[in-house]
Amino acid sequence: MTDPTSANPYETPDAPIEPAAPRPKRRIGRLLHFVCQLFIVGLTAPIQMVSLANDPVVLGSVLLISVAMGVYLMALRFRDLGWRGRWALLGFVPVLNFVVVTVTLIYPGNYANTRKLDRTAKNIIGIFLAAVFLFIISGLIFG
Repeated sequence: MTDPTSANPYETPDAPIEPAAPRPKRRIGRLLHFVCQLFIVGLTAPIQMVSLANDPVVLGSVLLISVAMGVYLMALRFRDLGWRGRWALLGFVPVLNFVVVTVTLIYPGNYANTRKLDRTAKNIIGIFLAAVFLFIISGLIFG
């Protein structure tokens, strides 16, 4: 180490260089997840309708691409929740897929650490319960 008064001000310091901070993981919030899923459905549904009667190869490839994009988005959403992305594979199980979609829409980001629902999650649950209640009541009245 040299005398600070005689040191060249343009000389590199002797301090150790720390490695760069790790890159943050990709995060996808509730709203972005919902909008991306709607975009996938809105983009692929007309193609599926047209190719249903005309070309089964196009239909199969569009279905495969849309399912792969949906599973990728759900895996990102589960990572944002603080869980493993493998939970997105439960979207292929017939009854659990409803639970998986509901969890990805309701729980706030980093839910695994906080275990608390925010106001938006409580509002979504209230809207969902009101819709179920109205569905049951309309079935009893008009059914």
